[in-house]
Amino acid sequence: MEKSAYQELEKKSCEIKVRIEAIYFDYDFKTIHLPCDGVIALNKGDGITINAFDSEGKSHKIASCRYTKKYPNIQIQRSSETCFEFHLDAIESMKFSAANHWERDMAVIIIRMFNKVKLEEKQQEAQKQVN
Repeated sequence: MEKSAYQELEKKSCEIKVRIEAIYFDYDFKTIHLPCDGVIALNKGDGITINAFDSEGKSHKIASCRYTKKYPNIQIQRSSETCFEFHLDAIESMKFSAANHWERDMAVIIIRMFNKVKLEEKQQEAQKQVN
C-alpha cells in the first residue's frame, strides 16, 4: 500500500475519487445534493482542492486548503470501514467515504504524505535562507 502511495507522490499531483457524505460548513452550491461523488485534488505546490459533482456530472469547487502543520487533519472513522473526516481548518470539515477500506486507507496515506513532503520542503527552504 505504501509503495502505491509513493508512486502517487512522485507525480506532484493526484486525484482521489471519493463520495462526499457531509459538509460541515456553509457552501453556496444549491445544485449539490449529498451524498454525491467528489474528487480530492492534491498538488504539491498549490495545496488541496475538493470538487463535488452535481446530478449532471458537472464539477463544482467546494473547498480548498494549503498544507500546514495542523491541517489538513484526517480522522479515520473507526465505526465504518469506508469513511473518514477531512478537516481543512478549525472551522471547515467534510465527511468522505471510499469504495472500500483499502481505498479509504490509501486516500488517507496519500493525503498525509503530500502534506508531510510539502512541509519538509518548506523547512528545507527556510534553512537555506538562514544559511
